[in-house]
Amino acid sequence: MSLFLEDQFQRSVRTSDHIGSVLALVYAERRGAPAAMALGRSLHLHFADEPPAAATDVRVIPVACLAEIPSLFHPLVRARVRQESPDLAVWLDFAGQMQRTFGLVPGVPNVAILDPCGQHQAVRAAARSEAFLAELAGIIDRLRH
Repeated sequence: MSLFLEDQFQRSVRTSDHIGSVLALVYAERRGAPAAMALGRSLHLHFADEPPAAATDVRVIPVACLAEIPSLFHPLVRARVRQESPDLAVWLDFAGQMQRTFGLVPGVPNVAILDPCGQHQAVRAAARSEAFLAELAGIIDRLRH
């Protein structure tokens, strides 16, 4: 499986570029974006503390689901995301690929987890909590060892 999107810098990005790593695609629509950002940060910090040779690399990738945004406004959205995230690439889903591929629960963080072979292994959506973070970390840990 491979998704093709772009980031706020208009660079093409795809999940298949990350074969060999466990991917956690953290996504939400506008109402769930703040909680998804916080969850993504927590997941990143959870796995960033481990030594590099410990196991398979984990990549936490933020994805903004923006299918409701008319194409006329895409440049404005890109500029806003560049302003808010000048260093970290945020994948932009203007076509609704995430929702079609994995489903989307509005208002909460959604996470799609791909194994090191690029195969979809899990999708979870819930309000951000320690229990939700622990569940996601457990799934990721099983895939990386």
